[in-house]
Amino acid sequence: MFLWRLNAEQRKIFLALATRMAMADAKVPPAEVRLLDDFAASLSTDIKASGEAIFAAPDLSVFDTHESRTIMVLGVLAVALSDNHFHVDESSVLTQITDAFDISPQKLTQLRQWAERIVDVYNDFHQYIEADGAI
Repeated sequence: MFLWRLNAEQRKIFLALATRMAMADAKVPPAEVRLLDDFAASLSTDIKASGEAIFAAPDLSVFDTHESRTIMVLGVLAVALSDNHFHVDESSVLTQITDAFDISPQKLTQLRQWAERIVDVYNDFHQYIEADGAI
């Protein structure tokens, strides 16, 4: 999901905020855990989100390009939507990011629709892989 395009500092903050998003509603369902694990694996690094990093105020200024901001928002939205429910407590995490990036409501709607498609494709892949039977 384009995470490889983030630099090392952006990756650390992304993983921390994606984890915070997963924990925001006090439930971390298997779909969110799987997505977080896949995100971390796709970064081909041993970066882990420490407890301190998860709950600290992130330096979002490191997301200094349109591309890196888009990747951040798509990723955290995908985590929030991966359980097919966007909890009100997840909106506070998203608002922190979108306010820092000055993302308009129209742009956020567009990014949310894109994130929904990403989650659908991701879930279709896992359902296919986990299904019994051959091609």
